[in-house]
Amino acid sequence: VLGDHRSSCQRLLITILLGGYFTCLQGLEYFEASFSISDRVYGSTFFLLTGFHGLHVL
Repeated sequence: VLGDHRSSCQRLLITILLGGYFTCLQGLEYFEASFSISDRVYGSTFFLLTGFHGLHVL
């Protein structure tokens, strides 16, 4: 692991790009959802769980 700076930087960049990709897709899913956070248990659970996951990714 020591001395493998180039590989570590490449993996970090890939991780950042995938996190950005996930965040963009999640925003698109929020925009196109046919329900809102105030739509009973499913809507609030969906937005709560995916929102926490999105914060974890960022």
